[in-house]
Amino acid sequence: MKGLMLLTLMMLTGCASLTPLEQLESEAMVSGDWSKVDRRERSIEMRNLHRFVQQCPDGTASYCKTGVGSKRCDCVKTGTSQKFFSQR
Repeated sequence: MKGLMLLTLMMLTGCASLTPLEQLESEAMVSGDWSKVDRRERSIEMRNLHRFVQQCPDGTASYCKTGVGSKRCDCVKTGTSQKFFSQR
């Protein structure tokens, strides 16, 4: 079900005309409303994250760690990640 919703969202987004990020930033500087810029940056970040997740080989999962101003993702063996989370 999630896959179907994601596919539908991607198709709708692909059909919509996108305003360039630079134009959104210019409009935000004038209006003071940065919500559209924030949304676009989040969507770019999610798209990049999905691209990385798809590159993990079979038997591994993506594990992401967020730091101050950065995010690092690595592929870890599925059993390793389960052990890590079950120790808590």
